[in-house]
Amino acid sequence: TLKEVDKTWQPAAGADATREYWKIVARDKVPGKFTVELSYESPLGALEAGKNVNVVIPEIALLDLFQGTGQIAVVKSGSLEVLAPEKSAALEPADPKELDALLQKPGVFLAWKWKRHPAMVTLPVSRNELVSVPQAIVTYASLTTVLSTDEALTTEVVYHVRNNTQQYFTVKLPEGARMLSDVTVAGKTQQPQRRADKDGILIRLPATQERQGDFVARFVYDVASSRAGKGLGDRGDVKIPQPELVDASILQSQLTLYLPSGVNWHGFDSAMQLKPEARGWAAHRRRLRWLIPALGPQLPEYGEKPWAAPPELTSNDRGPFDFQLPRDGQAFLLHRLDKPSAVAATYRSKRLEHTIEAGGVLLGLGLGFLLRRRSISAKFGYALFAGVGALVLEGALSTQASGFLRYFFAGVVLAVCFWIARAFFKAMSTPNAVRPSQPAPAAKTTAPATVESPVEGPTEPATAADAEKPQTPPQS
Repeated sequence: TLKEVDKTWQPAAGADATREYWKIVARDKVPGKFTVELSYESPLGALEAGKNVNVVIPEIALLDLFQGTGQIAVVKSGSLEVLAPEKSAALEPADPKELDALLQKPGVFLAWKWKRHPAMVTLPVSRNELVSVPQAIVTYASLTTVLSTDEALTTEVVYHVRNNTQQYFTVKLPEGARMLSDVTVAGKTQQPQRRADKDGILIRLPATQERQGDFVARFVYDVASSRAGKGLGDRGDVKIPQPELVDASILQSQLTLYLPSGVNWHGFDSAMQLKPEARGWAAHRRRLRWLIPALGPQLPEYGEKPWAAPPELTSNDRGPFDFQLPRDGQAFLLHRLDKPSAVAATYRSKRLEHTIEAGGVLLGLGLGFLLRRRSISAKFGYALFAGVGALVLEGALSTQASGFLRYFFAGVVLAVCFWIARAFFKAMSTPNAVRPSQPAPAAKTTAPATVESPVEGPTEPATAADAEKPQTPPQS
């Protein structure tokens, strides 16, 4: 439709030296609509991250035109950011969905409409830095460690891996460790490798084209004991180191410990969390919660939810030479939302544990026996502060003191039972007291009546005065 394009044409008068003029001649001089497409490129140079550069969108105008309208659409690269553009009186913001079909392209995020000149736009542009992302990541690390009585360790490591472009994993094993098995990666067995000048086991990862999604890397190693042939003592702690994955991140990890059953394990000092168990009156408290008034809003109780377990291993994940660990002893489960951490496990022999528990019972019962003759208020205070206080301290102190405090509470309960039984038998053995009779009422004192018998002759006077008185004859 175009006959010629003259890029050297200059207007007769009023030419602007800062502009470039083209003359386009149509092949047919028949009036009507036709489309002219042209491209214009202007290098921006090197854009430094964090610095703004003003980019001017050049104006393309037609000369000797009575009236014209136009649209402008902006598409940018992914790492560039267009800040707030300068406002122009000749431009009106438009919705990119309302643009002409020729400008409906993917990635258009700014658009304007214009009806007069000059229709120029200045865009402040900044280049953002690209943040590097891991080329490989372990979504779940599952470790199983078996501890023998002489503190030798055997550990199975299972990594659930998602890889993009990384070639190798580097795993640093604990000091003195040795590999017991080949490395199984995505169902294929490979021999472990090591760099000549660095420590650590190399695990070759499959390329992205060979494997889609997560896959499993699995191996087994052991750490010999420094005190081989010797058993655990009466008390102490055992250090359980963990392998370190050098060049990849681990989202979450789970450690399953199988510890000797001849002792009692009390504490685990580690960044990993031991799975707690519901104890005491937790279930009853939830049932009676509606009886306790609460003022104001309360946080909802959703209950404790266990963490997500690692995915189950298939026969293909274990490889053709499956190495099975002996899973004997007491099992403990620890978890962490990060890479696995070293664990220091504290233990006491059952003999020492039983001695401490028996001491707690005897102490609680003995103190109660000493209070057997005290008042009821003194006994009630002992049962309340010593008995219930022991349970409170059991929850506040470390688990090493829990056995003594728990059995001290049992001794206090036995002391209360002793008080009750003693009071009962004392009441039963006391005889019933005789009730004293009421005294008889005092009798009135009256002179006894004298009955004189008739006398034959006269009586002799008692005194001389009586002799002088005339005597009266006796009356019959």
